[in-house]
Amino acid sequence: MRPIFYGAAAIVLAVLLLAACNSNDFKSSANANAGAPPTGLGTQTPSDGVPRITVTELKEKVDKGTAFIVDTRGPEAYAVEHIAGSVNMPENTIASRVNELPRDKMIVAYCS
Repeated sequence: MRPIFYGAAAIVLAVLLLAACNSNDFKSSANANAGAPPTGLGTQTPSDGVPRITVTELKEKVDKGTAFIVDTRGPEAYAVEHIAGSVNMPENTIASRVNELPRDKMIVAYCS
């Protein structure tokens, strides 16, 4: 039963990562006409439905120990520069490494 759960979780995470990495289309009710980027999770409504958080929100969650950061780029890009404390898990390895993801934290993936 566990392998089925992990496999399903890996597929869902991979789809979310692909959507997040390929979408720049935001609709923000608070900032629609201001020309400014979305400022908070509550004001963001991405067209792909994948939730986003701001850098400030991420820092707060990392400081509290409630977020786990996954860098989905390749090892070469990760070696050049990455967010301190992030784990390099290239997109094509997530399914085989899903057991490394914590169940009790928000998983925040980034690709650029």
